[in-house]
Amino acid sequence: MNILILDEDTGSGLIQSFCERLERMGEVVRQVVTWEDLKNEVESFKPDALLIDLMMPHLDLPENECGRGYTTGAYVYRHKIRPLLPGIPFCIFTAADTKITRISKAIDALKTLPEYRGTMEKGEDAELVLGTLTGRPVFSELEK
Repeated sequence: MNILILDEDTGSGLIQSFCERLERMGEVVRQVVTWEDLKNEVESFKPDALLIDLMMPHLDLPENECGRGYTTGAYVYRHKIRPLLPGIPFCIFTAADTKITRISKAIDALKTLPEYRGTMEKGEDAELVLGTLTGRPVFSELEK
């Protein structure tokens, strides 16, 4: 499965180690950090599933739902990604507090879409994220 991750985090190593874990499980993973990179990868990589960071720096798109210079992954998905990749399964990936009203409203807007698979915390177990994206159980190496 080709998994495309939209997340600006390139310095902490969290996303890199997460990608490496998915690759060891046999998935093909690419990370993009900007809207332009995302548009280019959609055409060349042809992803089967997406992980989208909930809080993205402005991305030269309208500030929406979160404010403070951030555009939500929810906005990016609904207004930019969905027209390019209709029906592709996706999860929101976040370190933000999902109980904050404006963030929970952004997530609630996505829950109505059939391709939405869930909201996962950054650092979540790769097997759980993969199982959520695909809708099928994925077992860790110890459970096989």
